[in-house]
Amino acid sequence: MGLLRLKAIPQKISFQKTNKLVHPLGKEMTRFIVVLGTTSHSGKSTIVAALCRILKNRVLAVAPFKSQNMSLNSWVTSEGREMGIAQAVQAEAAGVEPTELMNPSYI
Repeated sequence: MGLLRLKAIPQKISFQKTNKLVHPLGKEMTRFIVVLGTTSHSGKSTIVAALCRILKNRVLAVAPFKSQNMSLNSWVTSEGREMGIAQAVQAEAAGVEPTELMNPSYI
């Protein structure tokens, strides 16, 4: 499972007093997108990386998140901490520095 956290750039999408994202046409938007799959190796991480890049290119600030990762492939952050390599690739696609907080339970 992958989760993206979206933070809007003010000139495109705005926050109302209720702290909800609002599209320029007045439609309410979600702050999170969840990507789910029925099996391992079904392409969830690849889809999340693609969504990170697409949303970044649409002037949205995006950050990937995966609460638990049981992968054997790890990435060492600039602070010397471990995280899943898929989340590191997703962070790069989103244009943000990979941090272990994007993958807090790395087993």
